[in-house]
Amino acid sequence: MAEHWETYRQKIIGLGEDSFAKSYYPELQEKIRSLQELNRNFEIVFNSVQDLVFIHEPDGRVVIMNDMAKQTLRLDQRVPQEQNLLDFLRADHHEKATRDWMEALGGTSNKSHWIVRPMDRDEGIQVEATFSEANWSGRRVVVTVLRDIRKQLEYEDELIRAKQKAEENDRLKTAFIANISHEIRTPMNGIMGFAQLLSNPDLGREEITEYIQIIQQSGKRLLGIINDLIDISRIEAGEVELKPTDFRLRGEMEFLLHFFEPMVAGRDVRLNLSLPADMGEAVARTDREKLVGIFTNLLNNAIKFTDVGDITFGFDMKEGGPHFFVRDTGIGIPGDSLKRIFNRFEQVDNRTSRIHEGSGLGLSIVKAYVELLHGTIWVESKLGSGSCFHFSLPSHVIVQNATTPFQRE
Repeated sequence: MAEHWETYRQKIIGLGEDSFAKSYYPELQEKIRSLQELNRNFEIVFNSVQDLVFIHEPDGRVVIMNDMAKQTLRLDQRVPQEQNLLDFLRADHHEKATRDWMEALGGTSNKSHWIVRPMDRDEGIQVEATFSEANWSGRRVVVTVLRDIRKQLEYEDELIRAKQKAEENDRLKTAFIANISHEIRTPMNGIMGFAQLLSNPDLGREEITEYIQIIQQSGKRLLGIINDLIDISRIEAGEVELKPTDFRLRGEMEFLLHFFEPMVAGRDVRLNLSLPADMGEAVARTDREKLVGIFTNLLNNAIKFTDVGDITFGFDMKEGGPHFFVRDTGIGIPGDSLKRIFNRFEQVDNRTSRIHEGSGLGLSIVKAYVELLHGTIWVESKLGSGSCFHFSLPSHVIVQNATTPFQRE
């Protein structure tokens, strides 16, 4: 714009020695300086705006744009000749944009949302557009201001997701409280009821033995629930610490096999241990109790949900490190539940009337333990065809072959 004022000044000087021009030249020169100062101030303010500002003709041809617009659209500081605002918009927004600013010329000041496209990239930028009519050197023009709203939309999306997550957590915790109340009441009723029956002096030996067994089973079930609650509370509070030790991996796997075999005795279920043929006396260096806890929860689940067939657990060596697994031929998991099966307080069936007992915390604890051991866990399952839980640990977990056996503490 400054070049226009220089042109006017030269024209005035070109009037020569005309006395009229001489008498008015100082006054005109002062007005020119004043207008130039106003122009400089306008440019400073115009280019300091952090939004993209365009002054353009009703057909979209750009008269002037601010520095932020040039920077965002990856343009040179000089606006290309005959540049049209539509050139910076995604093609499917051209018709909408034209309609928006024509409404502004019709006296309707409005807002709209467009997607602008920088000149050197395909990705779009979501903007909020506002329009107003203006007069520019006697011409009727549109002032269009575009505000980058990507961060605002991301923030809004985060708020929506946080709200949905909070609502889901509230729903899950409500279901969890109802389920855990049911799970606690059931063994407590068994303990209290059969303990009262034991006070009957006319009971026979077999009845006493049966009632004591029921009380013991109820006590174990109650203790398991309490242990799960304690474990998940410690995990939530970040109070779980790793205690790595060296131990013979085959020995731990065989211990788990012997520990769980009585739980499938008398049922049409076979418990199998699968180990590499060449593992020798492989030694693991990790937190043994966490590893045993992972297998304990996974095997308990497999036994609970498998009525017929096989449960196979063990490990093999992969390129990235040891790969552990627990595979069963049980009822399987619905596809829509696979993504949330490890969530806290989540169960495939959240009804208090469900067939299979449990707090719904076991797999959450398993996932937390695997991650504490710097591993990864995943599941493959199909409803009615069984499940296979996999987890991998870092390669350094298997450290050597032992020459002397390790003893369990």
